[in-house]
Amino acid sequence: MDRLQQMGIQRWHLRQVQPTQADPAEHSPDETKADGAAAALDINPEIASEPRSADAELPPAQPNSQSDPPPGTTAQAAAVQEQNPDSVSTASTSASEPNWQALEAMLVTPGHCAACSGVEPILGEGDRDADWLFVIDSPSPQDVQRGQLLSGRGGQLFDALLAAVGLQRDRIYLSSVFKCPPPQSVSVTASCDKLLQQQIALVQPKVVLTFGEFAAQSVIRANEDLQVLRSKPQRCFSNDVAIVPSVGLADVLRSPELKAQLWVDLKTAYRVANG
Repeated sequence: MDRLQQMGIQRWHLRQVQPTQADPAEHSPDETKADGAAAALDINPEIASEPRSADAELPPAQPNSQSDPPPGTTAQAAAVQEQNPDSVSTASTSASEPNWQALEAMLVTPGHCAACSGVEPILGEGDRDADWLFVIDSPSPQDVQRGQLLSGRGGQLFDALLAAVGLQRDRIYLSSVFKCPPPQSVSVTASCDKLLQQQIALVQPKVVLTFGEFAAQSVIRANEDLQVLRSKPQRCFSNDVAIVPSVGLADVLRSPELKAQLWVDLKTAYRVANG
């Protein structure tokens, strides 16, 4: 006290400092997990929480309408689908429709796809009863060598995304439009399209998240730009399956600023899968 008086302080009292941190109870577990995941992925939380128009409720089921085949689909492939509408399954399967054994047999049938000549294709991997189904363009040569989709740097990003929403690879299903690395001159064939559509139909997921414009266009069967597809809710298979188009993992690795878009899309898919 004498020391304080020497400094010219004649009176003082202890002041209670109010905590500035919000009550943890005010935040839901999902919000806490989301903030932590955004930090782990080096995403600005303010950007990551930015709303997206596709976050709105998905439209009610409506009758399917005819749409253009995905870009790159050969005229022959489109003609095959028109002549044989059963080549694309619906979400409700029956005993007469292809099963997993039939798809695996189709995959190894000689000549089923010109792009797979001399290469062992990858049908897909993961839980065949999963709520989540992810689609990429095609496996890389490294993926084929290792027998696993997304085995490189893109796979590390993919695993981080799964961990952000409490998932692992064995709890989701991962597939691709092409089942092997396609040459530049080869476009989507009827067999590739048929395999992917029937995989989605057999898994019957709650949500399909596509990586990249080509994968989105192939699943949705539309020629629109990726950002247009991202801006509105999408459905397929008699509107039973929600589709969330997102940016490609390779694009995110090249342009890290795209992580914010990827995170927004992942949150949208999370709400659909857990709604």
